[in-house]
Amino acid sequence: MSKRVAAWVLPLLSMMVLQPVLHAAEQKPAIADWIPRDAILVIEVKQPEALLDLVTSEQMVSAITSSPAYQKQMQTEKFREFIGIVRYLEAKLNTDWQTGLRNLLGGGVTFAVLPDDAVLLAVDAKDPALLKELHEIVLNFSRDEARREGQPERVKSADYRGLTGWTLGGSDAHVLIDGRLLMTSKSDQLKPVLDLSLESGASLGTLPAYQAAQDAAGSNAVATLYVNMQVLRQHPPIRQALE
Repeated sequence: MSKRVAAWVLPLLSMMVLQPVLHAAEQKPAIADWIPRDAILVIEVKQPEALLDLVTSEQMVSAITSSPAYQKQMQTEKFREFIGIVRYLEAKLNTDWQTGLRNLLGGGVTFAVLPDDAVLLAVDAKDPALLKELHEIVLNFSRDEARREGQPERVKSADYRGLTGWTLGGSDAHVLIDGRLLMTSKSDQLKPVLDLSLESGASLGTLPAYQAAQDAAGSNAVATLYVNMQVLRQHPPIRQALE
């Protein structure tokens, strides 16, 4: 796999970048209890399989693959390399891509915008073992790529309060706790999340406005969007626009 293709595929499959499970737990805490209280925007996909049923349905796949845009992409080298990567992973993980997605995303997916223009991605795997195996594949590839480019130190890990996080280079950071992937675009914004994972604190889940919004959405909601208008108004670009 070339670096160019990896740079395109890895963000799409960011749940691959994982650290082996650190300790077992019978049930994961709600992700809102691990998100800082000052999060600006939070999207929670609570029933990913409902969306995957739509995306992977025969009608949807047929509509996409028969579209002119898809047919055009099929002729590009980049697309052929991407398909090659998917086939390689299917063989290594002994699964097909549809089942793999369900096992990786089936527990829920959350995207949050944090202060300082940082973003958080949280993925609860339905199959932690598959997640761990996928991590090893991507981590080994990333190390090999870094060594070939003469930057072996680019892929590294660091410990924080007994938890081990990883980066493939740049300012991002990610960690796996009990089958839950946590990844931030800025490494310093991961620490408040990890603090909340280890001890109770001022999390999004304790915010009355968030609780009221969740109650209004109901327990059967496939996905929810929460915007903290009080925090948003303090965000410099938004504040300037409002003024």
